[in-house]
Amino acid sequence: MRVLILVFVLISPKIFCLETKIKGTYPKNPSKKIYLYRYNDLLNQKLQLAKEQIINENGEFEFLFDVKQTEQVVLISDNSKTTVIVEPSQTIQIEIFPPKENKQISFLNPPKTYCDFSADTSNINYKIQKIEACIDTFTENHFELFLKPILLAPLLPSLEVSIESKLRLRTDKEKNYLWYTMAKLYDAAQPKKRVIRDKYFMSSIDFSNHDYFNFFRYHFSNALQNISTLPTGEEIESDINKKHDWEGLVKHIKQADLSIRNDTLAQLIVLFGLRSWYNQRGNNQKNVEYLLRSTELYSKSKNVVTIAKNLLFELLQFQNGMPAPNFMFLTESKTEITKETYKGQYLYISFYSSDSPEFIQEYPLYDKLKILYGKKVSFLFVSLDEKKETFLEFFTDKKVPENFVFIHRDRKLLENFGVKSIPQNMLIDPEGDWKNYSALSPSQGLENVVKQLK
Repeated sequence: MRVLILVFVLISPKIFCLETKIKGTYPKNPSKKIYLYRYNDLLNQKLQLAKEQIINENGEFEFLFDVKQTEQVVLISDNSKTTVIVEPSQTIQIEIFPPKENKQISFLNPPKTYCDFSADTSNINYKIQKIEACIDTFTENHFELFLKPILLAPLLPSLEVSIESKLRLRTDKEKNYLWYTMAKLYDAAQPKKRVIRDKYFMSSIDFSNHDYFNFFRYHFSNALQNISTLPTGEEIESDINKKHDWEGLVKHIKQADLSIRNDTLAQLIVLFGLRSWYNQRGNNQKNVEYLLRSTELYSKSKNVVTIAKNLLFELLQFQNGMPAPNFMFLTESKTEITKETYKGQYLYISFYSSDSPEFIQEYPLYDKLKILYGKKVSFLFVSLDEKKETFLEFFTDKKVPENFVFIHRDRKLLENFGVKSIPQNMLIDPEGDWKNYSALSPSQGLENVVKQLK
């Protein structure tokens, strides 16, 4: 018995080893960062960075991470995006295709060759890469045609058939991936014919295609609001603001728009609509939160439940009183500053770019506030300039104040702080919690806000 137990302990780590390795090359992008995201974390635009690596001088990179079951991950570097299906304890070799420069194409002479199919077509990850690369190339080469849908529409069926044939797409999963990736093209070419809804959304919804799902979210982002304004949708506002009735809300959406025959589609319309509903003045935010929490009780779709949880977290994480993200910046004098540096004081953070007209106009006003209220509030300015030279040239003789830092658009940091535009201003309280995620600028009345801080 003791021997058997000893043997089990010795071999069990190998049995349960779930680490997956992705080895890849990106020859056109040496010494740059590459980021890995799990697809499930990308649902509902919740960008939770899983890993990041530096591409070495030879254009090579390697990720090692835990995988419990077959899933999809997305690799992003600069403007290139590659989707990979991974399994536990698997080693995958990939090559990232760099984005191509846009070309000016005549309406009368569009290119006939969209991409190269010379490599092996038996690997599903190769097929996914090629589907995305082909459609990206098609979009770039036919950019001008998107302004004239009548000329774009006839090209799409032949593109679909060509890719399906040359990549030998045999399974429903492979064909669906192609169809869903092309959804945005069909909608652009025939926006008035409800092609997207009729072709893709009447049957069960496939959540495995990130591009398709992003497009899906965009396509239906305003559907709940629009349906609620119909004579047949008068019950919807009451379902949200008064009754917080999940089942009634889904039911009334399907009754208001008879073309929505799919329960999952109706539920997703609810979720995407509640996101914008939450921020509209006069709507009941507590009821929206309750409806999102109710999703787990009423929806049979694990993906819908995941989206609801992510959305609820996204809505609540920046509320007043919630902990602000930790950070670590290095000033030009090599001084390290963190959230703890400012503990006991209010911290006003402004994410900006040196060429922003709004920031250039506001900058002199910050000096006045710093003089008047510097003991109560610290001001920190985070530059999102593309180049360090641009950041330095903003200052006379390139003497950078200690409360200005350059981060070169750190993707993970921007995700943590929810930065979606610049300039974007935020206020953190002395305990390190959010006081105001969307703070005013000086010209908007920031001084009145600062005066009232205790």
